Amino acid sequence: MSAMNTPQTSSSIAVVVSAYNESAVIAGVLQEILNLGHQVVVVDDGSRDATYEICTKLPVHLLRHPINLGAGAAFQTGIEYAVTLPGVEAIVSMDGDGQHLASEIAPLAAPVIAGEVEVALGSRFMGIASERMPKSKRLLLLMAAWFTRLTTGVSASDPHNGMRAMSRRAASNIHLTQNGYAFCSEIIYWLGHSGLSWREVPIKVRYTDYSMSKGQSMLNMFNILLDLLFR
Repeated sequence: MSAMNTPQTSSSIAVVVSAYNESAVIAGVLQEILNLGHQVVVVDDGSRDATYEICTKLPVHLLRHPINLGAGAAFQTGIEYAVTLPGVEAIVSMDGDGQHLASEIAPLAAPVIAGEVEVALGSRFMGIASERMPKSKRLLLLMAAWFTRLTTGVSASDPHNGMRAMSRRAASNIHLTQNGYAFCSEIIYWLGHSGLSWREVPIKVRYTDYSMSKGQSMLNMFNILLDLLFR
């Protein structure tokens, strides 16, 4: 389903934004991206607030799940749509809570557009650590990186970072089975077995009280581990 306004169509970068109950910040998040001239694909993952209605007023490609399916399902829906857009050379994923910076989109997509790699993974642990990242969150993310490396054989420093760039070819070959946050580890597993070239790119993250309240908890990480082990 498309938004009421005419989406931008000239950019070679399509940004997929997954959103669930983000009415407090989604307009600002999308406007920052649009101001840079990128195409935007928003997947409203069954929000119960005004997220969808707010998005209809902006020039974006707007898709909607009637019920909340999870971050993985939203990502899959978004990239399946983004690969159909003409002229797109790179597809970048971002979260809708405002933690990712629009200014990081072009640098992250640059090696993909240049044909140097098929996939670029954003990393918060390559010399640009956030001062606001709580120690507990840092520990949680490092544990996730260790577990992902153990289960996939791929050494990625920040596998649960939601900001990544892919070529059209790479995005067309992803078929996720994990609807929840375990999809991040599933992408790394797929990457390790696909033969596609990839690299990590350092990115900055904007931590606010709001974005940190939307982040993954230790309990959620435990649920992710269970999903990966049993599915």
